[in-house]
Amino acid sequence: MDPERATIAPGTVLHGTFRVLRLIAAGGMAAIYAATHTRLAGRYAVKVLHAEAAEMGSVVERFRREAEITSALRHPHIVQVLDFNQMDDGRPYMVMEYLDGTDLRARLGRGKTIPLDRAAVIVEQVAEALAAAHTVGVTHRDLKPENLFCVAVPGSDKEFMKVLDFGMSKIRHASKITADATVLGTPPYMSPEQALGQIDAIGPATDQFALAAILYEMLSGEIAFYAATVPAVLDAVITRDPFPLVGPELAAVDRVVRVGLAKEKGERFPDILAFARAVRAAAR
Repeated sequence: MDPERATIAPGTVLHGTFRVLRLIAAGGMAAIYAATHTRLAGRYAVKVLHAEAAEMGSVVERFRREAEITSALRHPHIVQVLDFNQMDDGRPYMVMEYLDGTDLRARLGRGKTIPLDRAAVIVEQVAEALAAAHTVGVTHRDLKPENLFCVAVPGSDKEFMKVLDFGMSKIRHASKITADATVLGTPPYMSPEQALGQIDAIGPATDQFALAAILYEMLSGEIAFYAATVPAVLDAVITRDPFPLVGPELAAVDRVVRVGLAKEKGERFPDILAFARAVRAAAR
């Protein structure tokens, strides 16, 4: 969190509707605030671009696309976007459902693992969300632990996942902003086709690769493709396989993970739900 980047004072009311309460988090491009509704009960999260980011056309377009795509998907395992607008100074903001809990990166911490049965539930819920996106031609293409949120459900210790941040998503038959030659994504979770800059090859199988890499990390406590530099990480994604998962209870799921991490996308499971079903079967 970077409080110095916070520029909305508590008590500010946006367009007569959302009253800002406090800063939740601030990053390089945007800040997120907790808010209430002036006429309805409940809590909300308001995500606002920083002033300098709001002057970058590509960033604003991705921010708008995130709002449009996410609001259209309306899946229980995808964070809901409820409104999109501009502040008086021109900075765009989106209003989302407020989530209690923590992201998967914080839950994993340094070298922590997640039991296979719980990891299988996480994979299943994330796969259901992504399958809904794939059905309408949307590929997330930046799936990583930071973009998977573990929602705290009162009275329950069961996982309930939300997929966040469709800002880098690729839309089938979309305009040039999603079809340029820029390598987008987070290196350790990129598929080989992403790492090679093969934009036309990016699709649902790309998300399956990332989810398989995340599952590997949940079960091993290690990043599947780790190296000291970004070029070395990309080379690992393209040329090598991670070490086998250790433990007799993980032998079956290790075989599933390796199909999901196949270098050629045609050698992965037919779709992301097939991958999730194979994980569940191996977990049993």
